[in-house]
Amino acid sequence: MADTLISPMNDSFLDFDVLARVDPLSHEILGYSQYALVVLDARRSRLYSEDVSLDWVVVRNRMSTLASRNERKIDSCLRQLSADLGFRVTAGISERVAFREFFTIG
Repeated sequence: MADTLISPMNDSFLDFDVLARVDPLSHEILGYSQYALVVLDARRSRLYSEDVSLDWVVVRNRMSTLASRNERKIDSCLRQLSADLGFRVTAGISERVAFREFFTIG
């Protein structure tokens, strides 16, 4: 039984789909996905059995150094969902182009 759950995700609606289903046009949250429901159930069970809250942190990984419209949409949806599901959102590791370019040579 962990005290903190860290869920990494890339800045894409493909990764966001693990948390919730989103309307493709309005970006309205239509419902929670299976992973989010499992985490909610685990948090509820932990609170009931031990009277201890499980801290849930969603970490955004591979953040681009340039702002994009998609990044703003993901951020807006995550903020809304975090209020609904009770998780914290943090920026994670920025994408390093050098790591990707030099991968083949070690």
